[in-house]
Amino acid sequence: MISRKFKLAYWKKFRWFLSFLLFLSWFCCSDTARLRSCADPLGSDNVTITACANPNNFFNCYFCFGNKTISGPDTCRYNYCYELYATSASASRVIRSIYFNNGCSPSNSGSIVDVGLVSCLGEVNSKPSSGAVYTLTPALHHGYVVSFPNGTFGRFFIDSWTEASGVVSKISITRQYPF
Repeated sequence: MISRKFKLAYWKKFRWFLSFLLFLSWFCCSDTARLRSCADPLGSDNVTITACANPNNFFNCYFCFGNKTISGPDTCRYNYCYELYATSASASRVIRSIYFNNGCSPSNSGSIVDVGLVSCLGEVNSKPSSGAVYTLTPALHHGYVVSFPNGTFGRFFIDSWTEASGVVSKISITRQYPF
């Protein structure tokens, strides 16, 4: 038979253990613990782009990989670039490969995969083998992997954006190439 004194001592230890578990679960799973720091990888940079609703103002609506730049409206030769595109100032925005401009062939352009919600570019750490498209709707705090016909990859993360009249007008991204 177990004595009352032993039961009381056991119960006190058990309460302490439960209190410890409760404290540990609160600390590990609180909102502040989920806001861990996330460093961007070496070689990444930040760029802000605006929506290409005006064909005469195309310089700030593209972002490119591999040190490519947009120098004019004929963009077929820039297959490492993407644009934040809208058919009008009030239309929804998409990110698309520039193969849509001037009759460029899709085989000469990069493709893009949304890898989902991440905290920073450093959490985009795999190269998906499927799901690549040429156009997609951007999502805040999502990571993306881009692939190019030469077998290289880049990655980017949508860090923040600005809305005007209910539509995205500007996106800040962190990008890296090669990945």
